[in-house]
Amino acid sequence: MNRLFLPLFLLLLASLLPSKTTTLTVADFEAAILKQTNLQRAKYQLPALLPNAELSDLARRHARNMARQKFFAHQDKEGMQVSDRQRKYYPQLMVQCIGENLAYNQHSRRVFSPTEIVQGWMDSPDHRENILSPDYSHLGVGVVLIADELYSVQNFAYPVVKMLSQPLKRYSRNKSYLFQFQYLAVQPKHDFAAYLILPKKDTRVMLTSNTYALGVKPLQIEWIGGNTFKLKLPFEYGKGQYRLAFGWGGAYSESDFTFKVR
Repeated sequence: MNRLFLPLFLLLLASLLPSKTTTLTVADFEAAILKQTNLQRAKYQLPALLPNAELSDLARRHARNMARQKFFAHQDKEGMQVSDRQRKYYPQLMVQCIGENLAYNQHSRRVFSPTEIVQGWMDSPDHRENILSPDYSHLGVGVVLIADELYSVQNFAYPVVKMLSQPLKRYSRNKSYLFQFQYLAVQPKHDFAAYLILPKKDTRVMLTSNTYALGVKPLQIEWIGGNTFKLKLPFEYGKGQYRLAFGWGGAYSESDFTFKVR
């Protein structure tokens, strides 16, 4: 998915050209890329991507690393792809899917265009697929300008929840712990559900007097205002690793939120 873009540049990040040229701050340039991306999606009757601070920080981190370490690739010098970086630097996010677009531009007078950068992505099948994917709901944009080189990164994702509570390193069995989360999904939350995946898959969890589940315990979601909710996690099924899962309508996906219980 790597591609070098050298389009006709129209706008400025620095005041180096005559006054007829528009000067943009880095924040404005990032916002313009988001706007132009959503204009492309609107042409195909796709919903606008929502901005996300964590995804933007993740994008800026990768753009900064590429600029400083002089490389241009999805895989960084540590061997990590975007999904690896998300899990390492923003483990508080649970995302169902994540993707990335990159662009590199160079101009001696530091003249760059958000419109042309997005159009360059649209002209590339793989990048276009990310921009027009119905699977993504949020976008983070990061740009870094060093000398006359501009690195632009888009991080696409469908985030489900964000953990607001600070996790502990270890937990004690036969105790319950309260955690707070933020609901980020664009899907309606009326049938949203949370589950605790138990250390042993054959553990029987009674649901009613004559029904049970194996290896998974449904959790009671306590909404505390807006999109914020609490979960009480009962670690009463022995020691080992517990994991949270979330979903809708009886189907769920396991998250990377794990809890080591001793």
